[in-house]
Amino acid sequence: ETYRRNGQCLTTLRLKTYIQGFRLTKTEFDEYERIRSDCRSEMARSGEAAEGWWVVGKAGEMLGEPGNATEAYDRGLALDPDHGMCLLDKARLLIEFSLSTLGKPEDIQQALLLLEKGSKTKAVPEIELDLARAYAQAMTSPDEAVRRCGEMLKKWQGKDFVEEFLLVRGLAHLKAGREGMTQEATEALKTRPAFYQARFWRAIEALRLSENASALDDLNRLLEIHPRHLLGLATRGIARYNLEDLRGSLADYDEALRLDPAYAQAYANRGSVRQALGD
Repeated sequence: ETYRRNGQCLTTLRLKTYIQGFRLTKTEFDEYERIRSDCRSEMARSGEAAEGWWVVGKAGEMLGEPGNATEAYDRGLALDPDHGMCLLDKARLLIEFSLSTLGKPEDIQQALLLLEKGSKTKAVPEIELDLARAYAQAMTSPDEAVRRCGEMLKKWQGKDFVEEFLLVRGLAHLKAGREGMTQEATEALKTRPAFYQARFWRAIEALRLSENASALDDLNRLLEIHPRHLLGLATRGIARYNLEDLRGSLADYDEALRLDPAYAQAYANRGSVRQALGD
């Protein structure tokens, strides 16, 4: 009951991002902390549970702690290797890191394995399964993913989170090395103005095209919505560095490392900034 209730709270908080002008504030972050603490306490009382670790991981993501979130998903999968949401949400995290300018390409293969397994489970909502299959296709068969996302947008028209298929279609274009992410992300933002992931990927596309000022604008707006978005902070560090705002870049890496002291790539990038500053 504790995990179900807190899982519903996570969904309610997520739905708030459809509100025009929505911002994550201390109130929301405190609620994520409460959710995580509540589930940890329940597991301490009654024993570990995969569902409990999934809720802990999802709350950790929203608190800007992807490393802790990944660890929680792994603990959930150690208890239940077929836990659908642990599989799918860990895969999404790996995709975000691997396709951003800060990730490792080998993460894609692990994500694909997780998505393949997650797509076979019946323990998650159908729209989540369709998204998992679309993500996998975006990584392996971008053209097929573009076609599939078109079908899914019709299938799920009018449902919550359907705009994520636009983002997946943009990822397929990005994976194929062609333009298209900007258009798809812009369209998604018309439906969900506080869809900060769309701003993140639109910024990644802008960086790829050396449009650093546009990238910085989207990253600034992302961080207004979600000030603890780890990849947003680290990627803004890149945009500011490219625009020769070295002090601003350093501040972003400092904040990213405050949130996740184990973030190795942020240490490397911060070292480059300090070298440029003569530190």
